[in-house]
Amino acid sequence: MMATIGPLMGPLGTTALVVVLVIFMLIGREDLRNRLIGLFGHGQLSVTTRALDDAGRRIGRYLMMQFLINASYGLALGLVLSAVGVPFALLWGLMAALLRYIPYVGPWMGAIFPIVTSLVAFEGWSQPLLVIAFIVALELISNMVIEPLLFGHSVGISAVGLILTAAFWTLLWGPIGLVMATPLTVCLVVLGQHVPRFRIFVVLLGDEPVLPPHVRFYQRLLARDQLEARELARELSGDTLEFQHICDKIMMPAIVRARKDRYREQISVEDEAFVLQATHDILADRARSSDESKGGFLNRRSSRDATDRNAAAASDRNGSASERVTEDGPSSPEAITKKPTLRILGCAAHHKSEELAVEMLAQALGPEGYFVHSLTTKALPSEVVDLVQQQHWDAVFLAVIPPSGMPQASYLCRRLRKSFPDLQIIVGYWGNKKRFDEVLVKMRSRGASYVTTSIDQTHKQILDLALLNRSNSPARLIRSGHATDSDD
Repeated sequence: MMATIGPLMGPLGTTALVVVLVIFMLIGREDLRNRLIGLFGHGQLSVTTRALDDAGRRIGRYLMMQFLINASYGLALGLVLSAVGVPFALLWGLMAALLRYIPYVGPWMGAIFPIVTSLVAFEGWSQPLLVIAFIVALELISNMVIEPLLFGHSVGISAVGLILTAAFWTLLWGPIGLVMATPLTVCLVVLGQHVPRFRIFVVLLGDEPVLPPHVRFYQRLLARDQLEARELARELSGDTLEFQHICDKIMMPAIVRARKDRYREQISVEDEAFVLQATHDILADRARSSDESKGGFLNRRSSRDATDRNAAAASDRNGSASERVTEDGPSSPEAITKKPTLRILGCAAHHKSEELAVEMLAQALGPEGYFVHSLTTKALPSEVVDLVQQQHWDAVFLAVIPPSGMPQASYLCRRLRKSFPDLQIIVGYWGNKKRFDEVLVKMRSRGASYVTTSIDQTHKQILDLALLNRSNSPARLIRSGHATDSDD
């Protein structure tokens, strides 16, 4: 007798202990709540209150939805088993409903009893196969239809995290640990979301992405996985985000981070070159595949021959539209015959990464059909001045990505403003935003008309300039020359 009961005493004792513990915690829940608040301190009163409310809301929703799903599952199973003629049908339905509270293992355990009973009770295979087919169909409907519909947003735990915590709580408390695994893990994840010291639980167990999109993009490029980086960019392109927002959320932050890491010697020259080249390839693929690529006229010139070639075209400044010439050759006839309403000269201040900023702006302006002429870092300031003098440009866009580039940008702005007092000069600054006021004052004193901090801000500012050109009305005042972004 004792040999039979002995192995069961351990799990039963642990289950009884946990049940008693839960009962006493529920009886003294107000005192336990106050002790938790006192543990974190009165200074963290608001944070602790939000954490407790969030945990209670998630666990309450989880338990209510779980009860509805399990009760519906058990009732449907019991009725079908009773109709088939399986003995103790309602008992098996009740056990299946209760065992489903145990993650992963419970549904299998609940299905074994009616299947074995049907195999023993019936001589043929028709009834057992019918029971098996119904259980499989019920599981599929429950997992793929009912649970997503009722649960809506998940409780915030990843599948791997739930398996790991289920194993831990089972090792600690036995079978009852499987039942308590999800609520206890929810408490840990909520604690990590509201208390920075416990954020490790969110990182290890949570279901939300830990890395921002631009960090994932940059990390995959550092790993030389251009395919996954391309897929990440396409994934966001499939959302409702406009192209300039994708640039600001993924590509530009990754480029800025690469520049900083290279300055700190945390990555090699080859790593930085790969990041820039891969980003350029992704942009080129997007330009070839997008229907919007018929705009954003982009000419690449890298040296003094830029001014020589454009001198011959100076007579066309008020005439027909300029032909779109890229590294891949002329564009479609539609692009050639479309006359741009605004001509922008894009300049990189010092580094190749800034050429990508000009390229992104050109693609962002593509749907508008505006002409963007891109000069590489090999173009001298005197060549830029000559080019502006030879042709009519509505605006000059100067991209600056620190840690370098500010002296070159300041010098070029000063020369352009001295030679062309009425020229619109837009400086795109992707440095430390805490230093923006200082940079704004400096660049304004050098002659910049506006200072922007994103592709989207620059895009909006150029659209404003286009509207002003069409209406010939005075430019609207922008305080301190900063093109503000309504989304920021």
